Amino acid sequence: MNSVKYLILSQSLIIMKSHIGFCGKEQDEIVDCMKNDMDDINYTDSFIVPYEGNELVGVLGFDADFENSNAEI
Repeated sequence: MNSVKYLILSQSLIIMKSHIGFCGKEQDEIVDCMKNDMDDINYTDSFIVPYEGNELVGVLGFDADFENSNAEI
């Protein structure tokens, strides 16, 4: 995922009405989590980021844990 996509995704996660707190609340914290904590599956394969035209309309991500056979969505 390039730095522009990190920026867009992290900014969308900061918005309180859409933020669930999984990756953190600050942009640097979110980017760090995506790069370093989501390690069983690469972060680039862990997110669906749908657009309507040029507008980002949602973010769905998961953190797989193969050792425990589960995932956090």
